[in-house]
Amino acid sequence: MDRKYTAQLICGHCGKKNLASILSEYSERDRETLTSPCGYLASQSTRPWGVGYSLSLCHSCEQLTLTRIEWHDDLGPQEYSYIIMYPAEKAVLSVLPAEVKDAYLAARNFKRTDPETCAAYLSRTLELVC
Repeated sequence: MDRKYTAQLICGHCGKKNLASILSEYSERDRETLTSPCGYLASQSTRPWGVGYSLSLCHSCEQLTLTRIEWHDDLGPQEYSYIIMYPAEKAVLSVLPAEVKDAYLAARNFKRTDPETCAAYLSRTLELVC
């Protein structure tokens, strides 16, 4: 797994990209065991893909995010699959109309840094709902 993947990490709380410190990470490469027709071990082959996990601390909101990274040797970090495991996305967000969800997520980005801007965005979100 290419170490430059850290530039692609997104905070699961504030949504900001490339502002995290890696606290811990784990990565493993898939293996395939090839056996003979008799069942004896013929060879063990390392595959060019794997999965990794990264625990990061956001410098903007100071919250933790756990990200699962599915990688392949032939791909660059921008093409890896990133899945935020923690914090889990609220189930309510998945049923909201896209426009309302986007307005709410924009408001949430300012929750800790600028409460007045957050309030203005929440007002816009409420207008979209009503």
